[in-house]
Amino acid sequence: RQSASKLLSAHPLLTPHALRGSRQRPSPLRRLIFTRGAQGLGKSSVLRALNLTPFTLCPDDLRALWGAPVWTDSGRWMVNHNHEAEVWAFLGERLEQRMSRGELVVVDATHTYQPGLEGYARLIERFGYRALCLDLSQRPLEEALEGNARRPWRARVPDRAVERVWAAARQPRPPSLLDAGCEVLSLPAEGSLEETRD
Repeated sequence: RQSASKLLSAHPLLTPHALRGSRQRPSPLRRLIFTRGAQGLGKSSVLRALNLTPFTLCPDDLRALWGAPVWTDSGRWMVNHNHEAEVWAFLGERLEQRMSRGELVVVDATHTYQPGLEGYARLIERFGYRALCLDLSQRPLEEALEGNARRPWRARVPDRAVERVWAAARQPRPPSLLDAGCEVLSLPAEGSLEETRD
């Protein structure tokens, strides 16, 4: 089986030329890249390795804008998840706005919510985008739990939340997403991409 690094470097949508476009004839890139998988599996690390962070929309960043960390019954601070509707509505608006301009856009999230993925399918077709899912969902639960434990306190979530998301991410992706031409790149575990777990 190929390593994650080799799979990433070989994919035609992830080559430097594909991500930069042509210098002679600049044109909208019309690329949507999004991650899928439980917390702690290294989704953000993969995007950093690809130098895609500047193009990335991330709900965790927005949660910090909508609410301060909350003190939990377990005696520690945790990301505030009390404003999910506002966070995802704002992210969806920014995503559609960027896609309407033909920009390269990346979304860093677990992506287990089926209606949300179906919404991506509609946007892909509406704006004529090529899309790629960087799928880490087949990595083992133990890897996710260990990665979550190593995250900074502000990014850590309860183990039960990791277990729930891990199970949900392993469910089949909606057919509408594949019908819209979204490609899926499943990434095996690889230490070089996992130095910082996200």
